[in-house]
Amino acid sequence: MIRAPVSKITLDGQSVNIVPVSGGLLLNNVSHVNTNNGDIICNNGVVHPIDTVLIPPQLPSENIAQILLRDDARFKDLFLTLFIAELEPVLLSGDWTLFAPVDAAFAVYKDNLLDPTSPNALKIYQGGVMVNTANVIDADILATNGVIHAIDKVLIPPDINQIAQGKK
Repeated sequence: MIRAPVSKITLDGQSVNIVPVSGGLLLNNVSHVNTNNGDIICNNGVVHPIDTVLIPPQLPSENIAQILLRDDARFKDLFLTLFIAELEPVLLSGDWTLFAPVDAAFAVYKDNLLDPTSPNALKIYQGGVMVNTANVIDADILATNGVIHAIDKVLIPPDINQIAQGKK
């Protein structure tokens, strides 16, 4: 039983402040746990009903386009590409999962346009997550309208030449 204020870390690394109050516990100064209503005993722990939803303390405040523009040390080439293609406004709203090549990934394409050999396909490997041959190097960059996964290579569809020539 908790008798003094304490801070605990959740499974996803977030901190939860627990303060004993009359009739139960207070979580993060918002959610009340009634310790008198009977705990739900499970084979791997105890469930304590609470009266509100626990929300992570830091919700994202920027959309995907704002994060790409702000984080120009990693995404300046991608943002420039999106701007030239007039796609930047698309990332201002909507719900997206963006696999975002970092600037080092664009270095391969500085002087030429390579012909891709395989379609984009997400696969899991022992070292982490890959999209084709691109490694996800920073996952779950939260935005107000989606999530960004930084990758170390540029993804190009297999028919980029046809797209560039206006045939598709």
